[in-house]
Amino acid sequence: VMVMVADRDPLTFPVLPAPARSRDELGEGRFTLALGAFVWSLALALNLALACLPMVALSLFLRPAPSLTWLVVLAWLSLGPALSAGLYAARGRYLAPEESVFVLFWRGYRLNALDAARVTVPATLLCGAVVYAGGFGRELGLPVLFNGVLLGFALLVVLVSLHSLALVTFFRLPWTNALTLGVFYLAKAWRTTLVNVALVAVAIATTLLVSDLLLALVGGLWVWAWYRGSAPMLRDSSQRFLQ
Repeated sequence: VMVMVADRDPLTFPVLPAPARSRDELGEGRFTLALGAFVWSLALALNLALACLPMVALSLFLRPAPSLTWLVVLAWLSLGPALSAGLYAARGRYLAPEESVFVLFWRGYRLNALDAARVTVPATLLCGAVVYAGGFGRELGLPVLFNGVLLGFALLVVLVSLHSLALVTFFRLPWTNALTLGVFYLAKAWRTTLVNVALVAVAIATTLLVSDLLLALVGGLWVWAWYRGSAPMLRDSSQRFLQ
């Protein structure tokens, strides 16, 4: 049984702006709307960076090394609640465009931080163990094929966690049920799963080929794309399970 997080419109997950209600809104051009969306995404990225300050600081001042995996994992524990708050703010942009990003983001953080942590902390620890095993695979005598299996398992954990995190952001349900539904929606909401695979690939490629700083700058756009991709799954879950 799901219970909706208190909100204005509990069954709606829009992906298009509300119709214009005044002449001024009707007169806004595409460039103005695009510029407003870009500024909004930068503001969201700033809030994400503030909520993930340990992770941001670590990426700026330390070089990645397998021996520092434990420190990286500790810093990345802040990511789950921040992503949940960002997802809440992304939906709020459509439902309450008059509210600021700051208000929407930190309201979502206050409402969902604990539930988000229950879902993402185990996943972060598991992925940290996989990275450690991959980094020291040769020293530990692990075959290359085993490293490939570990990476595939880590990707599966991330995908299930993204589904589960989206669900607990908007619905009150036990974290075990959230994880079960996350597995269920891997195949049921396969389009959402493919979007998440693409988003994970973009995040990894941006980090490895460019820099963590660029990923932080486009974090708002990343979360917005995650919301757009997850909206069909969220609509289905509200119609299927909400009471």
